[in-house]
Amino acid sequence: MRPHIPFLDTGAMAWTEVMPGLMTKMLSRDGVTGARTALNRIVPELNPPVPTKAHYHHTTEELLVISGRMSFDSQIWLTPGGYVFHPAETVHGFKSSVSEDTQFLSRVGRDLDFNWVEHPQATKPYHVSPQPPRRAVACLAEPDQLKWEPMPGALGRVERTELSRDPVTGEGSMFVRYAVESATPQVMGLLAYEEMFVLDGTLGTDDGRLFQAGCYAFWPPGGTPRPQLTALKPTVAYVNVGGWLERR
Repeated sequence: MRPHIPFLDTGAMAWTEVMPGLMTKMLSRDGVTGARTALNRIVPELNPPVPTKAHYHHTTEELLVISGRMSFDSQIWLTPGGYVFHPAETVHGFKSSVSEDTQFLSRVGRDLDFNWVEHPQATKPYHVSPQPPRRAVACLAEPDQLKWEPMPGALGRVERTELSRDPVTGEGSMFVRYAVESATPQVMGLLAYEEMFVLDGTLGTDDGRLFQAGCYAFWPPGGTPRPQLTALKPTVAYVNVGGWLERR
């Protein structure tokens, strides 16, 4: 299980160089499984090792672009707010490219492996596992065309739009949008983990913390309370959950 991280300002963190042109800031990690969330940066001018050959992983891979521009096939380009989810054993990366200095959040379900596919069967993502995954491939290249719905249990005008979701377990990712003075109430015992990265705006907590753009938190399930989050400005956050947060 990942540890409780009540507040992390990624803007105050230093980059760690993985190799020339590729840097990272580790936000949270499960020391047993290797599941982790990291903020990564790729600088094309430094000739980073961007995979340009089709491959798959034996775990899920999820990316959200924060700044810059990147693609897995050099046809569909992800810009800020662009999102992709690859289930385990999904062949992708047919012609990956990063055209400018780019930062993106990366989430994986365990330590990442690379399995190269010399002769891919298609030029769009496809799975090689015997059964299709429940949580399907997702790609959002035009975030301005999202459909929003009211957030259950919210205080005031809070809306969400799902990016991808496992229909059985409820594990998934979404954008959450707050109007000023709207809030998501305190939860004393989460049914599943909740993870948040603020993209724009400001969320305040009762203990005085200010979650502004680039701030991150991870709340594990069980007894750790998740504080009330109240919007001091119009705010959008990227939220990941480990299952259904509402009792079903």
